[in-house]
Amino acid sequence: MLELWVLSILKPARVLKYENYLAETLHRKTLPFLERATVLVGAKPDYNTSIAYFSCALHHMRKSLRDAGSTRSKQDRDEYAKVLHLAMQKMKADLSLLRTEEAEKSGKSEHKAYIGFVRQVISLMKSHGVGICVIDPFFTQPGLDYSPPLQDPRMHTDGIIAYGVRLGEKEVTAVPQLFHYLYNNFKIALGNDKLDQESRILLKAMKNTHTVSFVLQYMIPAIVQASSQIGEAWILLETYVAALARMLTRSSVSKELVGEDIEHAVTGVLASILAWLGELRDKTGYGKLSVQQLYVLNLLVTLANAIRPSLETYLFLEGDPGGFSKSDVEDALDSLATVFADAHSQIGDELLECEQQPAAEDTVPGIPSSLADKVRVNELLSGLPPPSATMRAGAGGQRNQRVQEFVRHIVADVRKNWIVTDGLVTVRMVATGGGGRMGLGGFSSTQGQSTPAASQVGTKCRLASADDLVRGLYAGLGAWSLGKQAGGMRNKSEGGGRGLREELIF
Repeated sequence: MLELWVLSILKPARVLKYENYLAETLHRKTLPFLERATVLVGAKPDYNTSIAYFSCALHHMRKSLRDAGSTRSKQDRDEYAKVLHLAMQKMKADLSLLRTEEAEKSGKSEHKAYIGFVRQVISLMKSHGVGICVIDPFFTQPGLDYSPPLQDPRMHTDGIIAYGVRLGEKEVTAVPQLFHYLYNNFKIALGNDKLDQESRILLKAMKNTHTVSFVLQYMIPAIVQASSQIGEAWILLETYVAALARMLTRSSVSKELVGEDIEHAVTGVLASILAWLGELRDKTGYGKLSVQQLYVLNLLVTLANAIRPSLETYLFLEGDPGGFSKSDVEDALDSLATVFADAHSQIGDELLECEQQPAAEDTVPGIPSSLADKVRVNELLSGLPPPSATMRAGAGGQRNQRVQEFVRHIVADVRKNWIVTDGLVTVRMVATGGGGRMGLGGFSSTQGQSTPAASQVGTKCRLASADDLVRGLYAGLGAWSLGKQAGGMRNKSEGGGRGLREELIF
């Protein structure tokens, strides 16, 4: 019956007619694959209702596999795999039929509309059918009858969501697997100058609550810690901060962060920022910040600005949802507020002093060339709590063994496989095929060893000047008190327009 039902709802729109009546009958008989469905009796079925019904069927499959014993689970899995395989074969046949009809007659056909519908079906199969079936290669490569979305032809978004589904089901192995999946996808994007696309994929994937929780609990703290050890890690941090900030700020209404342990994860992000600042103070002392450190600091301020509205909304809730103490959130926000206020004041004083000085002949009037030299770490971070308090704030990330494993992996990989030359970053990728094959990231692989290719692709990653980054930092720190998002980011002319917008607040 499940097979009959799935095949009946995945047809082209013109042959949909009695599916809602069938749904009503099956629902009355309490068949489990329609348990969550809303049946619109008498309404004309369309692609929207078909997607809703198919989503319910996939939910039933996953639930029954979780609830069944090992023997029954294997039998059910084989049955569900057969159903989904038949569904893909039927859609392939329908796509071919509609394309043939379109070629034989003039006028509009529904081939294009059906392709859009099939993309949604395959997306659901990829994300929620994980562990049940493998997607037919027909749906992952362009052809006469069908083509995957140009923005994400390899369906990385659905792959990330699939891991999120497994995280929701408490699969222990999903955590390290998702980290390596995300990190390897980032390296591929970095090697092929596709970081914009990678950031958009992350943004779409974070519609899954468990994916958001993973990014906050594991990825961001690991990347922040890695950036304190290896300067080039700012490229990775930028990609994730851009996606997360857009997710949190794309609406004028604060994004509600919900889900098990997500509040702990967000507080951990703030703690990792404080820990990074503490390590910077201990390492640099009265020295000045490097360009990379300035940019990472810009990114961390942008991240804090993006998260703060959601946390403040959380503080208005009554009680302590999930047994989570709001005092932890308040303490982290108070600490950041003190640091940011003092840093904003310090940079403001230097800006005022520089603007009052006569400009040198080789500088633009009103724009001092030595602003970054005047900003000293100890003075900039004078509002930071004592080292012991800062260490306690970051203790959660330090104790998390998974995070520490990810930090070590990132640091080792950047040192071994990233090559930065004149603002261009290229990446060595592990060879997976025969000798002489062109590898990812502009490198050719020969006998299992990666060597630079003659024509490197890579990504241009040239930062703005130190003075511009200090001004961007001043804007971001001012945004904390004004409730706006701002920050000096990467040089747009060199970085292909990537990064968040530059905005100065004086």
